Amino acid sequence: MYKERPRQESEGKKDIQKEYFSQTYAHLLNLFADGVPLDKVYDNIAVFIEKNHKMITTTQLRNIYSRVVDADSVQEVKMLRPNLVYIAARQGKDVEPIIDFFNQLIKGINDEEQLKSFKKVMESVVAYHKFYTSQTTKK
Repeated sequence: MYKERPRQESEGKKDIQKEYFSQTYAHLLNLFADGVPLDKVYDNIAVFIEKNHKMITTTQLRNIYSRVVDADSVQEVKMLRPNLVYIAARQGKDVEPIIDFFNQLIKGINDEEQLKSFKKVMESVVAYHKFYTSQTTKK
């Protein structure tokens, strides 16, 4: 059975929350609340994807995104977690940090408003991934 490993810096595993979202992580699942610094949140997502877009293929990211968009309930999106583990196992260690990031966000979803925010976060991840992937291929 898959067991989530505790985060340990000694393993060289990135702490994405600290590295990219130190001031905005709490807002990722509450995008529609008053006072959320949306520009800062989206800037953090852009930096995260710019540095990590090579971790996951466009096909796999679009596959995850389409399943998230099709999820009609919190329970349905939480059932995607095993699919994320499968993708991580198929693609190898390089993808683990980004999959772990998605997994942690999914674990934090408790209501429909947070689900709606998560879908927006995933939409922005796909958009920035497309942008940075196309920039890389132009070089």
